[in-house]
Amino acid sequence: MNRTVHIVAVGARTPVGLSAESSAAAVRAGISRVSVHPFIVNLAGEPLYCAIDGRLEPERLGSVRVETLLESALHEVVHKLTRKHALTDITVPVWLGLPLPRPGCGAREQAAILSWLREQPLPPGGCALTFEPVPEGHAAAFLGTERALHWLSSGKGELCLVLAGESYIDPETLLWFDAQNRLRSGDARSSFAPGEGAACLALASEKTRARLGLPSLGVVRAVGTAVEPNTLATGKDNLGRGLTQAIALATSGLDVDSERISDVLGDFNGERHRTEEWGLAALRTQEVFEDVSRCANSTAEWGDQGAASGALSLVLAVQAWQRRYAHGRHALAWGSSDNGLCGACWIEEPRGGA
Repeated sequence: MNRTVHIVAVGARTPVGLSAESSAAAVRAGISRVSVHPFIVNLAGEPLYCAIDGRLEPERLGSVRVETLLESALHEVVHKLTRKHALTDITVPVWLGLPLPRPGCGAREQAAILSWLREQPLPPGGCALTFEPVPEGHAAAFLGTERALHWLSSGKGELCLVLAGESYIDPETLLWFDAQNRLRSGDARSSFAPGEGAACLALASEKTRARLGLPSLGVVRAVGTAVEPNTLATGKDNLGRGLTQAIALATSGLDVDSERISDVLGDFNGERHRTEEWGLAALRTQEVFEDVSRCANSTAEWGDQGAASGALSLVLAVQAWQRRYAHGRHALAWGSSDNGLCGACWIEEPRGGA
């Protein structure tokens, strides 16, 4: 990549916060919204443990929840981008991370989400948006960021967005995961608490960042994506080969003699295969980390964030620099999808702070 790319604004909406700042603060404080759903139970008739958005009526289910979450995170970023300058004269591409197609969120529902977003008016001073869906689950934001970096580095534009959203709170979706014994319950040893949320990242070149008077919240150094051959569907043990490759690609430019990854954010969710995947990948790439055991995740606070998890991890990383509680200047976020796609993104704190 021949251009410096900055994260210039972030937005988020999660079960623990209505903005990037409040969500990160709640996670740091250990505030958890994982609790029993008001009326949904699992196949055994037991309470469903999940993390839901407190502002959304529990009766609203499915893709309409994702639409609201995405709109909130997107509008937060547009507001931040237009504080000093209107952007009405430009068109900004948006790489839209969505879940892998599944019951309750298949092609029809995802097309409806995309159509709804295209029709929503933006805040005053906002730019025109074009959307490219990336329905790749947990690794969606990494693939979207990788494509955004290629777009910026090729000189096709100067400003773009990566937006990602998730909600497992749909009867068909929950039934499908419950039938696989993957939802948290008393007898499921390898399981997750379903969550919901959205995050948005604005990426800009140095020239555009300076012209618009935008802060640098972080510098995107590299993104790596790869495919793990041994997925849950194959029935074979995941040996972390795909994640190892993704991390190696993302950190290939790291000079380990003078700099190492100080903060790691992963998408552990309680499922055994994710923990084992990270453990094996970390052993193979441990030379790039200050402390390979230092890998944070937030599923205890906001549940499994699915397609939103990668973007939310990057939001947490830049917020740690903003609030001065990060361990160092280099952060790596990683995630892996059920279809085998793995992603990792290395970002660096800007010199002199934001």
